[in-house]
Amino acid sequence: MRDYCLTISKKGKAKFISHLDLYRTLERALRRSLLPISFTEGYNPHPKISFLTALELGATSDCEKAIITLQEPLPAPQIRERLNRFLPNGIKIEDVSQLNKKEIIADSTLFILTVNLPPDVKREDVEEAIKKFLEAPSFSIKREQKGKTKEINLKDFVRDLKLRDFQPLKANLELLVSLTPYGSAKSREVIEALQSFLPQLKLVQVHRANLFLKEK
Repeated sequence: MRDYCLTISKKGKAKFISHLDLYRTLERALRRSLLPISFTEGYNPHPKISFLTALELGATSDCEKAIITLQEPLPAPQIRERLNRFLPNGIKIEDVSQLNKKEIIADSTLFILTVNLPPDVKREDVEEAIKKFLEAPSFSIKREQKGKTKEINLKDFVRDLKLRDFQPLKANLELLVSLTPYGSAKSREVIEALQSFLPQLKLVQVHRANLFLKEK
């Protein structure tokens, strides 16, 4: 048995594919590729696939990570080429790497958030809103989970937030958030928090630029 980590990009119209459908798309490609897949045991065996974290619907990504298990070792380029034959436009295996015996988990992720701005908003206005958010000792929000309302502190998960570039009517922000067993911060929640200081911000695109891993 050999475990491999797949780095998957998700772009264009594929951003509207849900996480569950992305899983099914990869499972279908694995079956059609005739790779020596390892299956789970039980009455309904399915290919051993696990995504390290989910991507919110409507976001694009350079680096979704999925772990697959094969019954025998194969060269990484061959795995990538055979899988890409059966993936739809917008979804692509960018890299394949063989894993050692140690388990890996997602530690943090970097998002690029594109926001639209009215003409009267200046670079300093955006920087000031970011500064106020980062300097706030806490920022509580309410989140609906399984029919219950839960209050969380966004500041527990936001590691960094900064202005990447600014143009008239548009800006790109870099958001680094922790991924923990007890939760994380969603990009849209952070933008809503910033809107408390700068209501004119309007989120138009979310892109995962990096996913940082660590050994469990």
